[in-house]
Amino acid sequence: MHLRLNTYTATAAAAAGSAAAAAVGDSLTIENGKGAVRILALWAQLQTAGFIQVNSASAHDTTRGWRARVAAAQITPENPIGFDWQVRPQELLSVVIAENAVAGDIGSVCALMQYDDLPGVQGRYMTYADVQKKVARLTTLECSITAGAGGGYTGEELITAESDLLRANSDYAVLGITCALPCAAVTLKGPDLGNVRIGVPGDTADHDLNSQWFAMLSRAYGLPCIPIINSGNRAQTFVGVVQNETAGTVPVTLHLGLLS
Repeated sequence: MHLRLNTYTATAAAAAGSAAAAAVGDSLTIENGKGAVRILALWAQLQTAGFIQVNSASAHDTTRGWRARVAAAQITPENPIGFDWQVRPQELLSVVIAENAVAGDIGSVCALMQYDDLPGVQGRYMTYADVQKKVARLTTLECSITAGAGGGYTGEELITAESDLLRANSDYAVLGITCALPCAAVTLKGPDLGNVRIGVPGDTADHDLNSQWFAMLSRAYGLPCIPIINSGNRAQTFVGVVQNETAGTVPVTLHLGLLS
């Protein structure tokens, strides 16, 4: 199985709603996985109050599907975490962003998905119970991500670019990620994750949730949602962000558990 973050953006979205496009590297079409495909968490970064909407052929209805009101700068999950939201492989999503945006304002919607089986992509993940038994020490990694102003994925750097204190040939559970400047999401990508991005909401006010983000998802869904990375892959594992036109440098902290 593996997780994957998909991001959708719209520039100068209208109050009545504007269609969002997939960020570079992502798609509005669900990949052709085998078994279940779930949206585990869905959140947004809007600059005025508005709403986000996701619809598809398998949704509750074809008129609206799923819609949630979002406050300005409220970068927290909008769906009920722990309740299964399955989508079908190869179906097309319709994503709408609505806000009173002005020219140049970028709105973002982030969907963290879980695939039971996607041929050719396989990540290393463990359950909350298994990680809890194996964590020997807690540690953190700090990064400073310089974001661009074009929206979407931006500013990646190696997880050890600013400090390389990971123990050699050791496995670490990524429990969560926090940041000190708002962004749509903080992302992680590397060989242990199937070389696809996973992500955490870039909210600065909810560190108690985001520091245990993947552990929380694993508990809520009863699935192996906690990423495991090996220090031997630190030269191929990157942290980045999803940011709007405000750009800036985003200080990031990865919360890790060294596994015995």
